[in-house]
Amino acid sequence: MEKKNLKIISLISLILIVVTSLPYLYAWLSQPTNTFYLGNGLFNPHDNHVYYAYIEQAKAGHWLFYDVFTPEQHKPFLHIFWLIVGWLAKLFTLSPIWAFHLSRILLIPLFVFTIFKFLRRVWHNDPKQNLKTTLALILFFFSTSLGGWIALFGKVKIFYTTEAWWPEAYAFTSIYATPHFIASWILIVASLYFYLDGIQNKNYKKIILGGILGAILTQFHTFYLALLIPLTLVFALVEVKKNQRIVLWQTLVYYSFFLPVIAYYFWMTITDMVMAKRLTENLMLTPGLFYVFSAFSLLFLCAIIGLVLFFQNQEKNIFKKLLIIWLIIVPFLLYSGLPFERRLVEGWQLPVVVLAIETLWIFYQKISFKKSFLILIIVLLASSSLFVFMLETFIPQQKTERRMYYLSTDVRQALLWLKQTDPDFSKIVLAAPLTGINATFLANKTIFLGHGLETLSANQKKEDWLNFINNNTDEEKKIDFLKKWKIDYLFWGPYEQMTKPQFKPAEKPYLHPIYQNAKVTIYQVITN
Repeated sequence: MEKKNLKIISLISLILIVVTSLPYLYAWLSQPTNTFYLGNGLFNPHDNHVYYAYIEQAKAGHWLFYDVFTPEQHKPFLHIFWLIVGWLAKLFTLSPIWAFHLSRILLIPLFVFTIFKFLRRVWHNDPKQNLKTTLALILFFFSTSLGGWIALFGKVKIFYTTEAWWPEAYAFTSIYATPHFIASWILIVASLYFYLDGIQNKNYKKIILGGILGAILTQFHTFYLALLIPLTLVFALVEVKKNQRIVLWQTLVYYSFFLPVIAYYFWMTITDMVMAKRLTENLMLTPGLFYVFSAFSLLFLCAIIGLVLFFQNQEKNIFKKLLIIWLIIVPFLLYSGLPFERRLVEGWQLPVVVLAIETLWIFYQKISFKKSFLILIIVLLASSSLFVFMLETFIPQQKTERRMYYLSTDVRQALLWLKQTDPDFSKIVLAAPLTGINATFLANKTIFLGHGLETLSANQKKEDWLNFINNNTDEEKKIDFLKKWKIDYLFWGPYEQMTKPQFKPAEKPYLHPIYQNAKVTIYQVITN
């Protein structure tokens, strides 16, 4: 690799690491007295605790994970990505929070390098390959939509803009949000890169490598089978029409590596009720068309022009051909009716940016103020995402419990004590959702309630919890409830008492206090 290209990759990686880490650093430095920063940011903080729990299980030596957010009995399952992160945490004696963010940072340079390699093949014979690749890298990694500008100059609140609730749609927000989004991006692009490279050079080893990378991706993000298979199938059929029938057989070789993943999850869903129910309850539906197309705003409009140019020029580069197909089919996938359809937007930014660059390049050639034009485009498209994260740095001080940025140190100390006293993760804790979601990794325990999706029938369980604490009578019902769900511990702290419940655990003979600090009491449940 040329030294100039290495410098570009290193510089973009460094900027991404610094910019996406600043909000977390600010939140950590700004934590209020007697609180502990949970490592969460703007996006889905409750999901981070699921990943922390996986890491904690891997550190404890488990190769297969349990859903510790629901008390129902179920089979353990494999999750390759968080298993590897858990091994990293165990090797370097890291907490789940530190392992989460270290893996996020370590994956960023690999992400930049992967996109760089793919872009070089897109403009393989282009005399302006270096300039186009550099410009595409900048727009790809720093542009989102215009949500930041809308929030700044309009009346739209920041949480209504796509940057604030659809992180997987953009490379920048994926990098900020979570390492497994970064890993997904890398594996999607790398799998397609080796698939195309193998077809172009009639090299089955590279097609096999592409299939293996795709299998690794779909093992922990199974829904990307619904992206990779239609995308490559349409590509293969287009090539077959051009008397390239061998491409169909090469594609079948690529698909063969997905068969074990498909078989594994099919077996899990028909043999495990919890796995099957999670699939039906975990709906990720796509919002209206306006939100989808506004998600890429000006870049998408430029990409449409680039699409027209592609057909006019009869482009033969197979990397560009696949990107064209990718651009066209994703809107259909996003409204396919699949329960996870919204997630299929991940990766779509790549064809949008590449085709937008082709359009911007034409404008660049026809105007005299070339440098000013490039600067304007970069500032306009990239600064929106940066503005979102300027706003983000002020959010941790507001509604911290709703966003789950900070946890009371008394609660944390109690949970850590419980983990040290009883390390069995199968023991079930009954607590308020905010306590419970932290008990999964700080106490290494299974919880009755704590996550809207990972906890099966979460709304019903929340109602059961409120019924349990909102009166101090009905002893038989309470004991039956504790027996039914095999509750081992009741946690009674500030979050349990926020609603001023009538329940008085200290008065109950079936609850034995085993730990107490200034704000928390832990009771062992004795119903026999």
